[in-house]
Amino acid sequence: MSDSNKQPSTTNKISATVQSFLDDPSQSLNQLFQEPCFKTSILWGTSLAGMLAAHRFHASQSAIKTLDASVLGFLVGSGASWVSCRTARSSEKAKLDEALEKLNELQRRTKLQNEKSEDTTNRPPRS
Repeated sequence: MSDSNKQPSTTNKISATVQSFLDDPSQSLNQLFQEPCFKTSILWGTSLAGMLAAHRFHASQSAIKTLDASVLGFLVGSGASWVSCRTARSSEKAKLDEALEKLNELQRRTKLQNEKSEDTTNRPPRS
């Protein structure tokens, strides 16, 4: 049951993404270019594609094998770089969130201690 619930929402997301690209391709591409890991993944994919294409052409002298190797290299290089970058960014974000939570907790504790110390200093002495 849960698989059937997940599939339509995924299909809706894909169709919505395709439709937004068809409606305004310029805006969609600008959003893609502004993704933090996009530039590095494209650079890694392109460089790996170039290296594999050069090696494959030198080894086989076949244009078809060269193109196959370059497309494969681009996809593998870009995909691996994208996953690596997104994983590193998410772990950095988790560490920053944890540090921020610790700082907030420290601030709450010091505020409570300051309020307690003010209460004890402002009390009239007991007789």
